[in-house]
Amino acid sequence: MASYKRCQRLRSRRLVNILTPDEAVALLRQRIAEVPVEMFTMMLSPPGIPLSKIAEHIELFAKKVIPHFR
Repeated sequence: MASYKRCQRLRSRRLVNILTPDEAVALLRQRIAEVPVEMFTMMLSPPGIPLSKIAEHIELFAKKVIPHFR
């Protein structure tokens, strides 16, 4: 529950986007349509989020989002 509250605080401050894989694909496609994209980076370890959770999210991103942009 503490991790959830930390995520909500970061989200309310507009410091992070918390998206489903489909939302991430849509957001990336929108940004790519607006400007040329050669590289994409993201914060892999937001403050207060356990590294075990970060690893789960990286795996989800790799499996569900990246394939749309190969």
